[in-house]
Amino acid sequence: MDWMHKSKAVYDLPNEAAMAGVDDTSWMVLASSVLAGLAGPAACFEAVPGMIEPLTAPNLLLPCRALRLRRMLDLFLDVPRVLQTSMIARSATLRTDLLERVRFGATAPSKGKDRQVAVTQLERHRQALQAPPKLLGGEPDGDPVLYDDLSHASDLCREDALLRPAYMLENPELDKLPALLAGCTAGHALVTGELTTAVLRSPAMDTVARMLDGATVEGKPVTCNRTVPGAHLTKVGATAILRLGGDALETMVARESGILGRFMILQPDKPATFDPQKNGDGWTRSLAGAMRSVIASRRVGGMAKAWMSSEAAGREFVTRRLRFEAEVEDTGDPGLTALASLPTVIAWAILRLNPACSNLDEVAIKYAFFHSEMMLGRIRRCLDQVRSIQRRASVDRHAARMLDRLRVGGSMTRRQLVRGFDCQRAEVHEPVIRNLIDSGLVREDGRLLVLGGVSSEPAGRR
Repeated sequence: MDWMHKSKAVYDLPNEAAMAGVDDTSWMVLASSVLAGLAGPAACFEAVPGMIEPLTAPNLLLPCRALRLRRMLDLFLDVPRVLQTSMIARSATLRTDLLERVRFGATAPSKGKDRQVAVTQLERHRQALQAPPKLLGGEPDGDPVLYDDLSHASDLCREDALLRPAYMLENPELDKLPALLAGCTAGHALVTGELTTAVLRSPAMDTVARMLDGATVEGKPVTCNRTVPGAHLTKVGATAILRLGGDALETMVARESGILGRFMILQPDKPATFDPQKNGDGWTRSLAGAMRSVIASRRVGGMAKAWMSSEAAGREFVTRRLRFEAEVEDTGDPGLTALASLPTVIAWAILRLNPACSNLDEVAIKYAFFHSEMMLGRIRRCLDQVRSIQRRASVDRHAARMLDRLRVGGSMTRRQLVRGFDCQRAEVHEPVIRNLIDSGLVREDGRLLVLGGVSSEPAGRR
């Protein structure tokens, strides 16, 4: 990995990740998913001139024992959490009924005691819709993305940003998820929470799957604990980063449900050794700025775009991405489907982070495919391990049931033994029978199968 040493910023990423107690691949994948999730529909990537493609942000599953990953996620979300709180507070001062009247150019009543009150309120809302940039969190430091700048947004986007300020939902109630998403800016949110076995088996999981794919929902949008004026049909979507609880992963793999193909399992590896003499916060500071930037682009209805600066680099990226997608498809494993979009998301994120290096296109390409290949190997090993354990458990249950039948019914032929199973194909049962014989738990007595150490003859003839 000599290419990592060409840039100080890139070289320091493993060390910076080690400071958080995670490996650099986990840091990069989690940071990319958070950034793309916050950008929402605004995120797009231009590999070669004229080919602008919307970004498909990866949904992630954090293993239940990956405590450092969970801590790092909470650290990443601190900046957008503070900004969203300020934006919601600003939105809460607006009355939605008056905002509708402002939108359609309504005026105050021409007579009556409420005239002066109505004039004052309508004027205040007009001013709110046309307000200059407002400081949101932190101290003024000359960074324009610290401000909620809606001055260049269209009237419709400005209204949407003020009425639907949220872009992140933490631990939402799943049965209310469609209405909550409809109440977020552009109908999209980065959703965090816990995925348990109970949730997987509940009807709410079908709703979650629809939201991840993008769906049109019917009903009034909900934001800031109130109903927002708007269309009854709203296009919504979500990017999810969920903590796995209990044996949720095992349940997903055992059922081979479609939900597994919508997620990537962020399986951490051993981190590098942290060196306090090296830079340890450059990438994290860049991420904070990039998050504020994509949120600002989203709120004004703009594009959070990243692009390759040279056409040659863009064509190299597209060529390598096609090879990687073919590699994922060739596995035939539904649990790896979500990986196909990962190189694009990582390259987009690095270009948005804009680390201080002269060869940014090269860094974006090499990092994108290095970490994608690492993730492909890790997830394959993780799924293979889970499936292997489940196969052994299935064989053990199968064998235990056979032993119980022999214990209760006495000696019997192979055909009689498998008669009590739903599936009676010999190729299913013969390997289990052979293992029982080889282990001495069952022995063959002519055509009969007998528990080990037990005679097939009636007791009176012994």
